Amino acid sequence: MTALQGKYMQPESPIRVFIFDDDEGYASECADALDLLGYEAHAGDVRQAFKMQVERFHPRFIILDLHMPEFDGMEALLSLREHADKDIGIVFVSAAHKKLLEAAEKMAIAHALPLLGILPKPLMIRELVRIFETHMPGTSAPH
Repeated sequence: MTALQGKYMQPESPIRVFIFDDDEGYASECADALDLLGYEAHAGDVRQAFKMQVERFHPRFIILDLHMPEFDGMEALLSLREHADKDIGIVFVSAAHKKLLEAAEKMAIAHALPLLGILPKPLMIRELVRIFETHMPGTSAPH
């Protein structure tokens, strides 16, 4: 175990994070970075059904890119309505225009989805972990 891993490892069982982004390399890099910090991260496959992957993986957090050419992030967001009563937190990430992010935020609120934050791309893992820490007491965030 490296010093970095020891400093940021999560206590108990790993917190599951599902990353859904059309840039598979980017999603994999994010998942790898979160894995190194002690999370159990999975980069979703945009060619497979979003909802099915979420149901199979049972994440605590979903990182969702809203602007994807082959799959509508808003559609993915609406498919999560069934999970609104479950303990899944959503973080939007996007390089899209601010108006799209604002519309997605309003939609999440209207459908009572647990939106935890909106982060610009490229994603800063440190900011993401801060959001996790805020919503999961006892987790460690980078300083």
